[in-house]
Amino acid sequence: MSAAGEEFMKDLWRGKVPVQFTLSTDSLAGMEYERPTAFYKLIPRVGYLSFFLSEVRAHLQHAATKHGQESDIWLSRDVGGKVTPIRWHFPVGVVFDYLQLSEGKETEEMLPLSLSVHFTPYPDPSMVAMNTEKETMSLFSQILKQAHTLRYNSTMAVTNLSMSQWNDLVVAVRECNYAKYATVRTQLRRAEVEPKKLPIFVHFNETIWLRSPSNPTSDSTTTLAEFLKEILPEIFPFTDEEAQSESPISLPSARLLIQGVTPSPATPLIWLSEYMAHPDGFLHVVICSK
Repeated sequence: MSAAGEEFMKDLWRGKVPVQFTLSTDSLAGMEYERPTAFYKLIPRVGYLSFFLSEVRAHLQHAATKHGQESDIWLSRDVGGKVTPIRWHFPVGVVFDYLQLSEGKETEEMLPLSLSVHFTPYPDPSMVAMNTEKETMSLFSQILKQAHTLRYNSTMAVTNLSMSQWNDLVVAVRECNYAKYATVRTQLRRAEVEPKKLPIFVHFNETIWLRSPSNPTSDSTTTLAEFLKEILPEIFPFTDEEAQSESPISLPSARLLIQGVTPSPATPLIWLSEYMAHPDGFLHVVICSK
């Protein structure tokens, strides 16, 4: 890892999202209860909303209905009468970027990020259960192994972590502790091994794709423009001149964010995967049509 790259990663890890948690109308216990004041929390972009549910529960649950399981809790974004369950199995930064682009807003218009809290059964049985830190890290482990399977065709680096190293990784993700993460990352990333594929999640409108360049042997030279033109040619019809631009991507057809940033189309994809991937090992590319 280059010194400049490490400093860039440290800056990404400093990123946080101010979140406002408000008790949903459908969870109010009755007229005799006043709606409690909102709960505010500054949450790391690399972390997960589920890490903070115990604090949210302590602040809001006393005024909630009693039906459903004791553990029932889920979050939604309510805009224009539409209730959208939050995909909380993805890092907070990915959730924020997706909501921002899907609502067609600028960052300042999204702050604080207002979420509704429901103490009712999940509206969709397919929702991922992440009510506890244990459930969160269990899913995190599965996704990390998936990333390593793509990158190295092996999960050995993950399964060989000692209990102490795994605990350090948990603390790193939960508390946004870059120093602990950097130590474990050296065990996870096999610098001497050329990546087989680059683990990439593409969040396009309401769909999520698992993608990697079609020709893995070209990963070291593939640019972001080439990757986007391959997967969404109708959305990103870059000319040769546009593809070589060092300015942030700006097209009338769509907006794109990676870690809250719009990179230039000429950025090497392997650089993005190395320095802008989340702790789960995946580069999350968020795209919404205009």
